Amino acid sequence: MGKPIITTNVPGCKELIINGENGFIVEVKNPEELYEAMRKALQIPSAQRIKMGLLSRKLVEENYSIPKVIPQYLKILEEILSQRPV
Repeated sequence: MGKPIITTNVPGCKELIINGENGFIVEVKNPEELYEAMRKALQIPSAQRIKMGLLSRKLVEENYSIPKVIPQYLKILEEILSQRPV
């Protein structure tokens, strides 16, 4: 969506963030840290928020687009099937 991201420090989410550049990573179950990240995000000038959002989108497109992900899934599937007894 091209937006700055606030996410928790868990696998599958934290890999999308360059902390402070395209969003913020907060610790799980830490409402104070979440509040602080939200406060920071709201105080960022509009031009910087737009820049952060563009970087978020670029990172997703480069690393998680269908042309990147499907070949990885197929490779895993081929490995699984090659190990399966006939």
